[in-house]
Amino acid sequence: MVTAGVSAAAKSIDETINAEHTVEYVVTTSGPASISYWTPGGTSTENVTAEWKKSITSKEFNFTSLSVSGSYSDASAAVTCEILIDGKSAGKNTGNGKGAHASCSGSTWKK
Repeated sequence: MVTAGVSAAAKSIDETINAEHTVEYVVTTSGPASISYWTPGGTSTENVTAEWKKSITSKEFNFTSLSVSGSYSDASAAVTCEILIDGKSAGKNTGNGKGAHASCSGSTWKK
């Protein structure tokens, strides 16, 4: 009985690790901002001035992160980041003021 339970747990972990997942990064900003996000190939960065979204499907998303930083010269800067994994929110955060910053992370591991 114990061996069967361990085998089932190992199979479930293997399926979770090797499953393909869709990760969507979502950023809103009130002005110029710099974005940094994880991809299966490493960290990528982009500069944006408005809402930004990027979707990546891969088997290599055990953990992912996203950060956004607004302008240091804008006292009213507002930024938001969110990570959706397979359509469900995995992390969301906001930042306001000069150099507004928000970061979020998520994991594809089942809980």
